[in-house]
Amino acid sequence: KMDDRNKWILEDLFHRSRLNTIRSRYLHFDTGADDRIYPRIRLYTAETLRWAYSDPPLHQWPDEIRHLIVARPGHVFVRGDYSQLEARIMAYLAGEKKDIEAFSDRTRDVHAETAQDIFSINPVRWLAMDPALRKKHRDYAKKKRYEIGYGASERGAGVQQLFCPCPRCTHKVPQMLQLSPAQNKAVMQRWAATRSTTMRWREKLFEDVVANGRRFVSRWGYTRQFSAPAEKCRNSIWNCPMQSGASEITNEAI
Repeated sequence: KMDDRNKWILEDLFHRSRLNTIRSRYLHFDTGADDRIYPRIRLYTAETLRWAYSDPPLHQWPDEIRHLIVARPGHVFVRGDYSQLEARIMAYLAGEKKDIEAFSDRTRDVHAETAQDIFSINPVRWLAMDPALRKKHRDYAKKKRYEIGYGASERGAGVQQLFCPCPRCTHKVPQMLQLSPAQNKAVMQRWAATRSTTMRWREKLFEDVVANGRRFVSRWGYTRQFSAPAEKCRNSIWNCPMQSGASEITNEAI
């Protein structure tokens, strides 16, 4: 509270840092003789085999300057995406019946259902909640699902994300529930209890990969050898089917 009067300085520096990153990283690149952009496709630089782009890095193109790249006259850009691909991969590989049924029914929201499970909220109370509070619960459940998929422990606090704190960027910051470490641990224990099939599958995955000489073979044909000691690569083994599997599916589609 003593520093509140100076907070604007930090916010301004943070915002200027973002703008400087945009200026130095995204606004200096070469075009061809036809004024088209030819980024370099980097096939194997990402650990998960995701394709990345450089010169310029179009896959990270900031919203503030996307309007600078336009299609040729008479042409349009087409954007495609898989819906919740990594979450679906985890549900199907684990055989989590409840999630598979939710993903298979377009009228159902798997993240809303997960939120009701982990916060012990019945459907009647859920519908009666303030929409903004309901969204916070849903976003929390969604974030935790992906943290589990990416290899986080059900006991951990999970991955932290950084957002620009200045007033000009507050609309970009997701509104999340503020839980204490004890509350977070209790919620994640309920996640593990309501998705016990997924948690058992993760442990079996780890055991099978270790028994196979720390070698993972995906059902899409990708093989990965883990060189670190077993316990050191536990999270990476848990992460591999989701992120590498999603990369293989996406790359094949491309």
